Amino acid sequence: MTRTRIITGLLAIGLLAVSTMTFAPLVTDVLAHKGASGVVKIRMEAMKDMKNDLKKIEQMLEGKKSYSSAKVHKALDNIRDHAGAQMSKLFPEGTGQKPSEADPSIWTNWDEFKKMAVSLNHSTDEFRAKLPEKINKDALKSLQKDALGIRRVCKECHDRFRL
Repeated sequence: MTRTRIITGLLAIGLLAVSTMTFAPLVTDVLAHKGASGVVKIRMEAMKDMKNDLKKIEQMLEGKKSYSSAKVHKALDNIRDHAGAQMSKLFPEGTGQKPSEADPSIWTNWDEFKKMAVSLNHSTDEFRAKLPEKINKDALKSLQKDALGIRRVCKECHDRFRL
């Protein structure tokens, strides 16, 4: 009887851990966007899309998912489509109120923000230019480092302009 309870308890703990790891990111995204509408919701969704696209690329480069040149190019296209001038359009003045996570300094340092948005285009283009025709282990390792350039641009912008 006690042995059955221990096993049941351990299984319950394991199930709880797995479900938490699986559903926590989904709940976080839903809560982060709760109450967002209009351009604020659009930009939050664009940021989430770029994050997911970069994650797909990194998973392929790390061997967690099978590498597909077409999928990498599609993800890069999606990131690039949201970057640069397109990103700047998603931050019109007066859209910094909750639930926005945009720091008000975006609008007082507009030129700096626009440069960072354009630098995401550049880092995406630089990464794309380094993609080889044929992929091998050495190329994957090198590309992992190159993908950090895209992540670095995202991090620098979020560190500077995200609450």
